[in-house]
Amino acid sequence: MSDSKSLASRWRRIEKGFVVKFELAELPYRVVATDFGAVFTCDVDRAGFRQQRESHYPGEESVSDHDVLMEVQSLVDRADPRIEQVDNGNETTKMNLRFTAEMDGIQFEWVFVLKPASLELSQVVVRDMLVQPLLDVQSALMNQRDKLFRLLLAKDSEILAYKSEMEKSGLCPIRRSLITEAFDSTTFLSDWAEHESLIATTSDIRPHVSNKEERPSKRRNVGPPR
Repeated sequence: MSDSKSLASRWRRIEKGFVVKFELAELPYRVVATDFGAVFTCDVDRAGFRQQRESHYPGEESVSDHDVLMEVQSLVDRADPRIEQVDNGNETTKMNLRFTAEMDGIQFEWVFVLKPASLELSQVVVRDMLVQPLLDVQSALMNQRDKLFRLLLAKDSEILAYKSEMEKSGLCPIRRSLITEAFDSTTFLSDWAEHESLIATTSDIRPHVSNKEERPSKRRNVGPPR
């Protein structure tokens, strides 16, 4: 799975201090989870996916892999996982993310089995999937902010020139809508820094909020045997 695909989805906060990224658009799929100390991954190819769907829902061969995968994506979108860790002393050897929800009147469940990533892959996850995207976003936001500041200052200059011209000509009174307060970037940044400090002391990263809204399903009859 290419890095460009891995960077396409968003990290999601789950329980026990973990964040997780799901890449379920196509097979093979990948799931990556980290608590910023250890990294766990789950890579499933088509053969592994078929084995997994057979263990969960035997006798559903008439439903395509794509449709089942879309149901898994829908399940992930609307439900919160339960983490089941398997420890060997002080080391976690396996971590299951178990999703369960009722979809179209059928109890649907899927388990992602994650194992500790190698040191090399852990470094790639931290560098390419966490740090670099954050730096890219920060750079883009800074550029957008600087551009907005320039536009605001240019607009202030335009309004000031217009007001000055109207006052000198006496052609018409100055419209009340042009009586504006000039933009001061220093004051704005100072006020925003104080606002951010207040937010940091009163809130935390919000967990994922399940999307409970019903959506049309492509499943013909994907579900456990009745």
